[in-house]
Amino acid sequence: MSRFDVLKSLVRSSADQVVERAKNAAPAKRLRQMGRELVGGHLEMDETALSRAAASFPEVSDASVTARRGALRFDVGVGDELLVFSLRFDRATFAPQGAKELVFEIEPAEMARNRRAREVVGYVLGAIAARIWTAALGGEMRNLGPAIVDRDGVDRVRADLRSVPAIQKALQSPARAVMIEAFGIRTLEPEEGKLAIKTRLGQGML
Repeated sequence: MSRFDVLKSLVRSSADQVVERAKNAAPAKRLRQMGRELVGGHLEMDETALSRAAASFPEVSDASVTARRGALRFDVGVGDELLVFSLRFDRATFAPQGAKELVFEIEPAEMARNRRAREVVGYVLGAIAARIWTAALGGEMRNLGPAIVDRDGVDRVRADLRSVPAIQKALQSPARAVMIEAFGIRTLEPEEGKLAIKTRLGQGML
């Protein structure tokens, strides 16, 4: 049996154990389906899930995230301000037992300086983290908290997914930390009506 087969078996076994313990988690059938998708290297989030995540920011009155080929468009009402901007995936850096960083180009560039825009993006990234590490989170997909999003140059924003509160908590458990280290993001590809999340084995697992 190859190392990859051993890893798949470990992740599936760990996910099943989490399902048994998580009384209020997602249905076991759905968790197992997510596990198969993750091992297959391809996950998806639709516009409804993305918009719901953006609306999780407490100051938001209305939020819409639209996926078009190559970009996510945000139309978000925050207080008396309407935030309209787009995100384009730049790169991912997932280090073994280290940073789990995503960098995006944001348009218009001045939105990189807008605290509210960055916080909205943080909630969406928190939902993406939950999507790829569902098993490590016991199937919990709500109220995970946002990633901390910082400005990165003139027209870029950067976030480390380890800053998501639920991920911080999961990393304190050795078993769940292994599940988080097992998979990383290779690329995020907005398509018509959905976001395709391409995953890969963690570098320390190769």
